[in-house]
Amino acid sequence: AAVDASKVVVVSVNEEEELNADVTIAPNPAQGSATVRVASASLGVMSITVLSSIGERVMTSTSPGAIGSWDVTIQTDSLAAGLYNVIVEQAGRRTVRALSVVR
Repeated sequence: AAVDASKVVVVSVNEEEELNADVTIAPNPAQGSATVRVASASLGVMSITVLSSIGERVMTSTSPGAIGSWDVTIQTDSLAAGLYNVIVEQAGRRTVRALSVVR
C-alpha cells in the first residue's frame, strides 16, 4: 500500500539540548597540538572528551571551575592522522565539534 505523503506527520524529539557556549578549536587541522577554547555563561563544570572515528576515547579533561572560559590543549603527536570528535559537556548539555589531525 502506498503512503499518502500529505497525511504523514513528522515528530522530532531533541533528547539532548545544545550546549550554550562558544567552542573553538585552533588550529584545525592540527599538527602537533590544538587548543579547545570553551566560553560559557552557564554554571557547571565542563568536560571535554575526544573520540576517534571508531568511538575510542583518546582524551578526557574536566574544567577546574564552574563558570567562565576554559582552554584545553590537545597533544596530537601520538594520535593517528584523521578525524576526531571533540565533545564538550556542561550541566547535561553537549555539543560536538570535528578536529582534523594531519601529519
